[in-house]
Amino acid sequence: MGHLTVAGHRAFGASARQEASVRPVPDGVVGEVVVRGASLAARYIDDSASLSGTELAGGELRTGDAGFLDDGQLYVLGRLGDGLKVRGRMVFAESLEARLHELGILQRRVAVLLGHHQGLPTGVVVLEKPDADWVERALPVLTEALGEAELLVARVPRGGLAVTSSGKPRRRVMWKALTEGRLTGEVHRPAPV
Repeated sequence: MGHLTVAGHRAFGASARQEASVRPVPDGVVGEVVVRGASLAARYIDDSASLSGTELAGGELRTGDAGFLDDGQLYVLGRLGDGLKVRGRMVFAESLEARLHELGILQRRVAVLLGHHQGLPTGVVVLEKPDADWVERALPVLTEALGEAELLVARVPRGGLAVTSSGKPRRRVMWKALTEGRLTGEVHRPAPV
């Protein structure tokens, strides 16, 4: 489901490690991307780190990204907080969005949210002012990737998709709005595919 793009070489201070481990994981094993090096900042100016899931301490940056090394090359898979474990493997929102883009759903008008809602593994496709057939294109992709997870469709008006200044989806902001019942637009459970 999508292609992997190399993000950099180990020589730039990047490694992957699993929760609470101080040691890097072996090549091919997914872990959190951690960066060290002389060019790393000493601290954040404001509280932006806590909002993004990153942590800067002890001379290293815990990025909050999932990735792995292969032959010294770093591959970033997605944000740790934007994934859901399904049948023993992680599924990342970014991978599902890439697949939806391949199916013609416009990049700046769709976001996938993954997490646990009301105690259930849940996948949400957020569509901003969607074309008539976008839901029927999106649901098979989510159903195949997420198995028995609860699926929701959120249709939001223009401007209803929260994005960063560079246009990336602000998934945690939308997830919080969804779970608090504040997501603008219509949210519903689709009929089974």
